[in-house]
Amino acid sequence: LRPLPYKANTVDEILARDILEHMPHPKVPIVLKDWLRVLKPKGKIY
Repeated sequence: LRPLPYKANTVDEILARDILEHMPHPKVPIVLKDWLRVLKPKGKIY
């Protein structure tokens, strides 16, 4: 898995339906940290 190609704090929302359960368990925290990196301070994950 590669980091999202966005700068930090630039994304308003992430729509992530039916994705985390298909990732290898050890990768989930890495992905979540990257999502939080790109989200704006009041951004939301759905």
